[in-house]
Amino acid sequence: MSEEKKWQEEKQEGEKELFKIRKTYVRLFWPCALVALYAAIPLLLLRFFLRYNFGKVFLFIWLGLVFLYLAKEIIKWFFDFYIFTNQRIIIAAKNALFKREMSEVYYSEILGVKTEMQGVAAMLFHFGNIEIELKGGRKIILEDITKPEEILAFLQDAMVKRF
Repeated sequence: MSEEKKWQEEKQEGEKELFKIRKTYVRLFWPCALVALYAAIPLLLLRFFLRYNFGKVFLFIWLGLVFLYLAKEIIKWFFDFYIFTNQRIIIAAKNALFKREMSEVYYSEILGVKTEMQGVAAMLFHFGNIEIELKGGRKIILEDITKPEEILAFLQDAMVKRF
């Protein structure tokens, strides 16, 4: 059963999903650029690799590992998400291929929120981080969120209303 459906079964009384967001797709730029670079390196030496049998095997293994890395990054991006309900934020993070973490933050625990958009890419593609300060001095960072100021306004409203 997927984690998204699993939380639906664990909903609390009167809880409704308001919206769900993922990290920005721009986050995949660097993994894709690395794959293009690492896939191009053997192509520069293609004559050498095709001349010898071990070269063909090495080329096959190299390209397999490069594209396996890309698949891992895409899966991590796809399975990292944030669900905002009328009572809490559910944070799902895929930290490794077979490791998944789910945590939650109730709006009543939030003391303060701030947003940060750092770098040219963040300004051009309009994404950033949201830092949530919680009771007890803990902090949670929602990373690479598209249009973070909208989420910031929502969280500030939630803090005032306390739903």
